[in-house]
Amino acid sequence: MERSRIGGGTNLFKRISRLDVNLIFDPYAVDAKGKTINQYYWDTHKKPLRLSMPVFGSPPISPLARSGS
Repeated sequence: MERSRIGGGTNLFKRISRLDVNLIFDPYAVDAKGKTINQYYWDTHKKPLRLSMPVFGSPPISPLARSGS
């Protein structure tokens, strides 16, 4: 079984700003140190997937976008 990725983005305020969201779900459990182990998350927590890496952000605004060019 592999990690599952979900991502998307949207323009805000008439394209002045952009918001991107990327989520990575992992079917494997982790140990006390946070290292992935060879055991399914379902077996340890009775949940199908573990949110392993949420990333929220927006790319920097380029100088060309600010000047209107």
